[in-house]
Formats: sequence, structure tokens, C-alpha cells
Amino acid sequence: MNAPAVLRRLIGPALLVLGWILTATPAGAQQVFRGQVLDYDTNKPIIDAEVTLLSAGSLKIGTMRTDSEGVFALRAPGPGSFKIQSLRIGYKPSISPVLRIGRDTTIVVQMEMSPNATVLAPLAIVGKTANRLGDPLDPMWGYSFRKNMGLGTFIEYPRIMDQNPVHFVDILRTVPGVQSISGSDSVYFPRMANTRPDGELCMPGYFLDGFPMHDENPLETLSLLLPDGIEAIEIYKSDLVVPGEFAGSYSNCGAIIVWRKR
Repeated sequence: MNAPAVLRRLIGPALLVLGWILTATPAGAQQVFRGQVLDYDTNKPIIDAEVTLLSAGSLKIGTMRTDSEGVFALRAPGPGSFKIQSLRIGYKPSISPVLRIGRDTTIVVQMEMSPNATVLAPLAIVGKTANRLGDPLDPMWGYSFRKNMGLGTFIEYPRIMDQNPVHFVDILRTVPGVQSISGSDSVYFPRMANTRPDGELCMPGYFLDGFPMHDENPLETLSLLLPDGIEAIEIYKSDLVVPGEFAGSYSNCGAIIVWRKR
């Protein structure tokens, strides 16, 4: 292993000054810090890192983002002492020691950043806790939690198949607290047995795969589902027990949530 590689592993992520280039320009003096931001572990360029030129006293002077090769170029307002800071989500912030740049000079540097999933910029993770509703990427997010709470009725695929239903509404016929009211063309509409102040049975809100169904008649849509394509159904017979994620004026008489098989 060569000396620079050994030194790199000893000091960890750092800024390497690769060279100074004296530049004379007819438009006037220019002082430029030019360089590349690399992943410390893979030595690959870090794209879209935010690189900032700071004064020796850490005042912000200018900022840019690295390109597809991790390259940046920052112009200093004049000769003097400066620092360079690089930030990228998923990496520890990196800041250089104070660098002195002279008139008409370009300093070429190499910044290294170490991956760190718990230190993010410009965001910050203040702690990690188990999500009580489970994995937010799970299509049936929160189902197990709500089932364990025991506030609703849960009908799952094996029970659905045991009933040998022909239509979606057939699955609900045996659920206490849900009444099927006959409509036109012998269509049955589930209603909650609890009544409104005016004494009428009320209609629950319907949700398909966790999203409210704003169809004029959601049961027409649900009737297109084959019973063997349903993974589970959640039934909440009163707005008092509807979980917060399904609560609202849409479900002020309870809620029925249908989950399709994936």
C-alpha cells in the first residue's frame, strides 16, 4: 500500500490539497477553489452535494452543488483564508481546515465524505422509534395494530372463503351490527344498526386499500370485486371506534375498509 493510501486510512475522511495553479487573467484577479467530492468508502463521486465556501470565521460566502462527476468550483472574493464545507443527505458533514489562497490562484482539492445514515444534512434524525402502525410502505399499513386493539370486526381471507360468498355484500351479512337493506333490482345496501337522531339507519364510509371511495355508489365498485380477491375487511360500526386514519365526516356512521389481495 502506498503512503497516501496509508495516510488516508489513518486520518479518515479529509480534504486533500492536490495542487495550486497560478492563473493570470486579463479580466482581473480570480481566486478559485476547484475540486471533487468523493465517497470515503467507495471513492466514487458524490453527486448533488452542497459545497459552501466559508470565511475563516465560518461566514457563508458562496454555495454550489456538485455535478455528475462530483466536481465543484467556488470563487473567493479575494486573497485570504477560507474553509470549504460539503453537505449531502446520508453523509456526515465535512469541513476543511483553513486554506490560504493568494491572488490569481486556483487551489485544487479533493473532499471526502463518510456515509452515515443517522446524521443527515440539511435534515436531522433526533431518534428512532418503532412505528406503532408498522411499516409505512406496507399496503395494509396499520392493519395488525388495529386488529390487536380489538375495536372493530376483522374478516380475513380464510373466513371469507368459508362463507362461499357470491357477492361482496354476502360477506357482510353475518356481521353483527350491519344490516342489509333491500334496494332496487334486489341489490342490498349495508347499513349500520346504530341509528341517527332521526331514527334512520345510516350508511358507513367505504375505503378501498386504505383510500376513501368517493364514488356515487361505492358498492357498485365493490360488487365488481371477486370475493377470492379480497385479503381482509375491517368494519367499524360507530364513529366512536373508527381509527384516526379513517375518521372524518365521511365516516361519521362507521367505516368499512376493504383490502384487496396483492
